[in-house]
Amino acid sequence: RAWRPADVALELCDRRFRRLFPFGIGAFVGLSQSAQTDAMRKLRYGKEQLAAAVAAESVGARLALCDRDSSITEARFLSALPPDVLLAGSLVALGSPSAAAFAAWLSVGWALRRRCLDGGALAADGSLGLGSSPASVLEPLVAEADRLAAEASFSRGERWKRMQAAIDGAAASDAGAGLKS
Repeated sequence: RAWRPADVALELCDRRFRRLFPFGIGAFVGLSQSAQTDAMRKLRYGKEQLAAAVAAESVGARLALCDRDSSITEARFLSALPPDVLLAGSLVALGSPSAAAFAAWLSVGWALRRRCLDGGALAADGSLGLGSSPASVLEPLVAEADRLAAEASFSRGERWKRMQAAIDGAAASDAGAGLKS
């Protein structure tokens, strides 16, 4: 502050700056001291950038954001990961224990969507054509899909919304073990 610089450079891109200061530096500086202290305490990263921005504001210096957009760094990082690592991370984020479980639920979801929206036919054996899925999970879902398909008062969107809720409930149940995390 004693130097009174005309410009202060922050090692932030515009996107990260807006995340750190969604209402601008002036809004932060306008907070009470206790509110500023509380906000600083909650930050896990960016405290040095915040302090520099507040100091720049206090002496009337212009801010210069001098880092490339973080999405470029994120894209480079993700492109360097092996496909199996990306898949495993994605499945964990989706709450699925394995690619097979995810594929099974995806297939069940598609079949049930067709059935509840369009009255899609069953396979020759009377199932959805998904023999590896537990009957205790599928039978109530097929019954719900049939009930929804017959419900003329519901729009297609409402039928699918209700079918999704039934699928989510089945996936979260003990009967859905092996199909959930």
